[in-house]
Amino acid sequence: MFDYPTPTDFRAHLVRSKRLFPGAFVAWSIAALGASRLAGMRTGPLELYDLTGAVLCGTLIGGAMAWFETRPVRRNYLNRFPYLDIVLRTLVYTIVVSTAVLIGRSILFTFFPEEAAGDIWRPVREMMGDWRIRRFVILMFLASFALNFFLHLRLAIGPKHLRAMFTGKYRLPVREERLFVFIDLIDSTAIAQRLGPLEFTHFKHDFFCDLADPLRLTDGHIVQYVGDEVMLTWERDELDEEHDPLLFLQLARKRVARRAAYYEQRYHVVPAFRTGIHAGTVVVAEVGDTRRDIVYSGDVVNAAARLLQACRPAGVKLLISDEALRWVAPVPAESIRALEPMTLRGRSEHLHVNTLVPPPASASQAETLSVRPRS
Repeated sequence: MFDYPTPTDFRAHLVRSKRLFPGAFVAWSIAALGASRLAGMRTGPLELYDLTGAVLCGTLIGGAMAWFETRPVRRNYLNRFPYLDIVLRTLVYTIVVSTAVLIGRSILFTFFPEEAAGDIWRPVREMMGDWRIRRFVILMFLASFALNFFLHLRLAIGPKHLRAMFTGKYRLPVREERLFVFIDLIDSTAIAQRLGPLEFTHFKHDFFCDLADPLRLTDGHIVQYVGDEVMLTWERDELDEEHDPLLFLQLARKRVARRAAYYEQRYHVVPAFRTGIHAGTVVVAEVGDTRRDIVYSGDVVNAAARLLQACRPAGVKLLISDEALRWVAPVPAESIRALEPMTLRGRSEHLHVNTLVPPPASASQAETLSVRPRS
């Protein structure tokens, strides 16, 4: 079930688990409080006993969920047979919830003997024969599916898009000032022909996953994946020296470089990418009927995509417009190389563009992925 191709992958799994744990802890603590009331195990006002039991459930079940839901999965196993994944989840959460009940009861009986009715050492069969405990386990088991559904919905839609859909932020079109970054894998056609479509898809997946931590740390948001391209965005009000697209690019390069041995071993190639960056005012709106999505419309988005396409003929890996350069964190003047104004397809006006050499972020700034994510 678990597969760590390099020693750093275990640490990466641990980091993902730690990131998910706070939310899982809070969700399971609330679920435990609600389930104990609905099951008839507790009545009356909340007391220290109730809060202690909720914290225990939140820690045990939330920790298991954070670890299990961020686990790497071997190819051609659970992903190939989804029903096995459902069976596995059922078994795991049944065991985890039941274990949490037993451990929680033991701890609560030790510290709150007057509150925990019954003999702590009574047989498990007798304990599970208590209709209130059975109902509590069933409710917690159902909560596991509800929380997992929400978690995977969040992963499918994206946390910011999910929040915007729940609040109705873009139900009516809204103007926003945003910066867009388009990223495209270099030589993707040749790599795809050599690897084949299935292995190339795994290659893209690994690369996109390597962008996740740098993107989270710099407060960016994935708009969509298109083939071997990815479209990212930042709101202008959120940009600062630590939450900056150029810092994201430097962190992403370092992340890929640290995993170069894995890419060489599995794919015999290390991914490299081109980037187009533009900024300005766009219209953001929630559209669709049977399938709804949040879309970004305007010349800014089109120009960013055209800049990405212009990288190859210009012989550079990054093109950034003057407008976007004014939005990002200050870049040393010697790192900016202005190019001839470009006339992009679909635009009548010239666009003043630049490339950046050497990499825009300082070595000390990009040495580690220790930038604080925005709370």
